[in-house]
Amino acid sequence: MEQNIYQKCPVCGFPLTQDNAICPRCKNDILEDINTLDEQNLEKHFRIIEEKKADWYIRCLTEHLDTGKAPAVTFSPADTAPRHGFKDQLTPAGEEALAASRAMLLREPQKRHDWYKALSKDWKEVVRHTLKLQRDPSNTELLDFLNVTSLRCNNTRIHNLAPVSLLENLQQLRCDETPVESLEPLRNLRQLKRLYAFDCDFLSLDPLRNITSLKLLWVSSTEISDLAPIAGLINLEELYCSETLVSDLSPIAGLINLEKLSCYKTEIESIEPVKKLENLIELGINSTRISSLEPLAELDKLEYLRCSRTNITSLEPLRKLSSLKELNVEQTGVFH
Repeated sequence: MEQNIYQKCPVCGFPLTQDNAICPRCKNDILEDINTLDEQNLEKHFRIIEEKKADWYIRCLTEHLDTGKAPAVTFSPADTAPRHGFKDQLTPAGEEALAASRAMLLREPQKRHDWYKALSKDWKEVVRHTLKLQRDPSNTELLDFLNVTSLRCNNTRIHNLAPVSLLENLQQLRCDETPVESLEPLRNLRQLKRLYAFDCDFLSLDPLRNITSLKLLWVSSTEISDLAPIAGLINLEELYCSETLVSDLSPIAGLINLEKLSCYKTEIESIEPVKKLENLIELGINSTRISSLEPLAELDKLEYLRCSRTNITSLEPLRKLSSLKELNVEQTGVFH
């Protein structure tokens, strides 16, 4: 293992030993010797570190919402100095982070100002875009942002959704096609109805388990493998979990309001759990190991069924489905 050269993490200031490959507190893994970097790569290195600092600052703000205490994220040149010298030192992050709850931000203009300053470059751009501004927002405009009901941060470099945790009125979030690593900041967004989070880097849906307001959940092309956390989302109407590691649909057996389900290119072998989803209109199970359509026999509202590249050999279970409008059975054993 390569030894790091920092006495303290350049992102959060946590004390390090030479054997630390990543920071135990903030999980920063940029601890390597930068003496050999040219000017261009050195500048890039500093920029990445500053973005990580901003993300850590925001994480501290949102994780200490109601403590009334300031999290320990102060920095000084000594904190981030490497164990042997280099050409320049990282820019200090500035003042100690303020513990800020949503109530504080709504009430105190200065804390709103500090909160915005602490955002990463990408998050500041999201705020400006949401408010349709070409400049930094005023404190009054930041109030508007804190009360938004719809937010788009998709197709950005954002990997931390921490600022979203303060948006308690949020009903729709698009964070798709980003390197978002966790949905944890969404845990208490009890008005969220539509979440587009496909093509992201998170592994778990656990933070969503109590968001019963959700009607649409799009988590295709992620690393999730377990649908158990969403078993209680009884108002869910649309679920897209294609191109994931999901192998079992049992957790969604009780989601009786589900109308659209897409789980193509997954590891599922049975659709038995969907047999009681009587409101199901659309089902996509392409490129799975499904071999029988028998569980669909009583789903008389089913209109669209896509089951190409599966192991099915018979359409007999579909005979009574008079509502069926579209059926795709290419590359199956049906016509052999």
